[in-house]
Amino acid sequence: MWEAQWERGDPLEGGAQGRPYLARRRSSSGEYTHILKELRNQSDKGRRRRMSFEVSALQVLDHPRVAKLADSNTQLWDSEEPLYVVMDRVAGRNVAEVRRAVEHVALDKAVTFALRLLEAVEYCHSRGVVHRDIKPENVVLVGDDWENPVLIDFGLSFNKGLLEQHATRESEAMGNKFLVLPEQASDRGAKREPATDVTQCAGMLYYAIVGRAPFVLLDQSGKAPHEREEYRQAVARLEPATEKRLSQFFAASFPYPLAARIQSAQAAASALRSVIAAGGSMADWNFAQELEQLKELPKHVGAEAFLKSSTGLLNNFETICAGTVSKIEISLQSAWTFRSGTLTKDLQGCVITFRWSMASRKDQKQKLDCLIKGALVGTEFVATYSGTEFFRTAFSVGGLDDAFRLEVEKRTIAALQEFLGRAT
Repeated sequence: MWEAQWERGDPLEGGAQGRPYLARRRSSSGEYTHILKELRNQSDKGRRRRMSFEVSALQVLDHPRVAKLADSNTQLWDSEEPLYVVMDRVAGRNVAEVRRAVEHVALDKAVTFALRLLEAVEYCHSRGVVHRDIKPENVVLVGDDWENPVLIDFGLSFNKGLLEQHATRESEAMGNKFLVLPEQASDRGAKREPATDVTQCAGMLYYAIVGRAPFVLLDQSGKAPHEREEYRQAVARLEPATEKRLSQFFAASFPYPLAARIQSAQAAASALRSVIAAGGSMADWNFAQELEQLKELPKHVGAEAFLKSSTGLLNNFETICAGTVSKIEISLQSAWTFRSGTLTKDLQGCVITFRWSMASRKDQKQKLDCLIKGALVGTEFVATYSGTEFFRTAFSVGGLDDAFRLEVEKRTIAALQEFLGRAT
């Protein structure tokens, strides 16, 4: 048991699965620098196994924005030994506590918070771990600082390294009330997708800005979180251009179908940097940092070449994307309504995007929203479809060829297949 190495201090609030206490090593007489958690229901095999999976996830993680494991005996989950976990203590309150104490959070702080949370999530995904329960109570702000978040509580996490033994079956419902996601419902089969964490991170940004949880992707009025009155009131003080780009980020983060949302933490971070860069007065340091990194690439072709070829490239990009959507519209227009594709461009940032959507004529809540983005990265042109990279080629002033057209068509069909499969 833990008594041999640890001294237990005062109890703490929270802990649905385990009882948390302040703790310190018996060899130390100083401050309580750790948190000891004892499993509440020690006789429940399912909960014992779940705690062992939480520890298994933490054992492969070592990142400054992820809570650190100090000690555990969960390898004994299949015995009658009482289980415990000891974590490093994060000195600060959780996001819910800090947000309740203030009237509003400045956009630059909120975006920096989200970017650093996405940094932690991207690391976890690179190690095969999906958190699946990102909410205000599970993120601690070191020193109550919005720019210093730490992700905690991996009790519902999925570890790809333990795929065959994993506790959460596909038929089991999971998730949280902060943001109820359709893929986490009991009748869905996509509970292990990293994109779920990305959506929850967008929900955390929304919470920081608005002060209320998004709760659901579509409310009773059929409105997404960023279409509701509380959001409109919260962003009313922003410059129109900044508010527009922020809303576009949420529009790409909150579609009902999982496949239509931003798919990776890296893509979400890139989109967020575009939001604050476009605002001009919010957080230029982020954009400047990105540009400096590009300058350091020895063969970066730069914005100048992109600008010179912009007319042909933009027309080529739009023609291919719009042509693909037009073919789909002709085939499906009897049952679905389409919104024409919209092209936006950031020539200085070397980014172009094409957005299109379709909705059921019978039920407007059944809606697919897709974003195709092209960007200059070093010497290459890289394209993503709703956040997932699907095409990469050496940059050429001659534009895009049939290989790009073919990949756009393939990705569009794949998105439709998944969406229509869920809609039926």
